[in-house]
Amino acid sequence: MPQYNKNNTTETLKSLFSLHLIYSTFVFKLFSFFKNNLPPISLESDIHAHWLPGIDDGAKDLEESMDMIRAFRQMGYSKVTATPHVFFEYYPNSRTTIIERFAEVKEKVNQEKIDIELAVAAEYYLDNHFTELLKGKELLPLFDHAILVEFSMLGPTPNMHEYLFDLKINGYQPIIAHPERYLHLKEKEYKALLVQDCSFQINLLSLAGHYGREVQRKAKYLIRLLDTFYLGTDAHSKKHLDVIHQLMKSRKLEKLLKGKKVLNATDISFQD
Repeated sequence: MPQYNKNNTTETLKSLFSLHLIYSTFVFKLFSFFKNNLPPISLESDIHAHWLPGIDDGAKDLEESMDMIRAFRQMGYSKVTATPHVFFEYYPNSRTTIIERFAEVKEKVNQEKIDIELAVAAEYYLDNHFTELLKGKELLPLFDHAILVEFSMLGPTPNMHEYLFDLKINGYQPIIAHPERYLHLKEKEYKALLVQDCSFQINLLSLAGHYGREVQRKAKYLIRLLDTFYLGTDAHSKKHLDVIHQLMKSRKLEKLLKGKKVLNATDISFQD
């Protein structure tokens, strides 16, 4: 009858446990590597960002503008649109001043031979000055007569629906910038804007939690509510783009967008 060797059995068990531990650690590290190095969701274009130099609260100078353009290209964007603020009280930009700054950036991008298409529009704050620009046909549309507009963050915008109605009867399509950031708006008010045939542009920074949990929650709510929408960066700096780049690698974002039509997306892997 074979002799039972307790010491040999103990050593064997220790060896097996060590091998199991090594294997488990390897699998965990491999999973973590692929999780952190997922290919980002591909967006063909960005329709909302502040990369024109020294014109609002975005890029401060041409160097910072170029840092942002290079980052966009590294993230896979093929077209980016500058949308500086037009808010008479703080940023009284005109069509002329915006186009002049845009020309500076475009010239520099051409010199560096960066393979990216640039476009220019504006983000308009709804106030009396906006009405003057509308009457004077001084608006810079995103595309096909689409106008990016924003509301007050502090409270309801007086005559908001009248401004939007004026846009519509003048042949423009309103796109509401970052609707999730207007914390004073409730569900019925969002639905009223949809009835008024407004499109929504949700910030990727909101989905990343950059503005806080409540804004993030509302952004996710609007994605669940809508069938189609735009995703914009609303980037004011390269740091913003770094945050967005990490978000775009996230499987959580892909899951959130599943079954939805993102109007500026090229990768339809998250659609049914």
